[in-house]
Amino acid sequence: MPKDSKSEQELLELYKRRVSDRKKGLAARRKRHIARPQKANEILAAFFKDQPETLKKMDEARALLAWNRYVGPEAAPFSEAIKVNGHEIVVLVSDPLWMHQLVLLKNQILKLYKRDFPRLRIDNLFFKRKTSS
Repeated sequence: MPKDSKSEQELLELYKRRVSDRKKGLAARRKRHIARPQKANEILAAFFKDQPETLKKMDEARALLAWNRYVGPEAAPFSEAIKVNGHEIVVLVSDPLWMHQLVLLKNQILKLYKRDFPRLRIDNLFFKRKTSS
């Protein structure tokens, strides 16, 4: 039985379309199954969405931990953010020279806090001298 070249071409085109469609379908299915991992703060925020006080406490803890990153490795050993009191952060500083330097950087540090923690509405940094025991 002689093969019709036209029907062969049609079959070949149908086969190519099928393979192409299948590849697209598999790629789409793969994309649906591969989800990015959620960040811990996203999961916790969803879990505690009905408890605003808990969310505020978590933000306060994160804000205190962010202090070292905001002031850098030079000032971090001489200062420590110890608590959020209303809309201000209380910072203990061990050296008067570093306290003066941090006062000069206060506005830049406040901008970082306002950007990263808008719910806390931090508007002041209170620097306190560490007493030696």
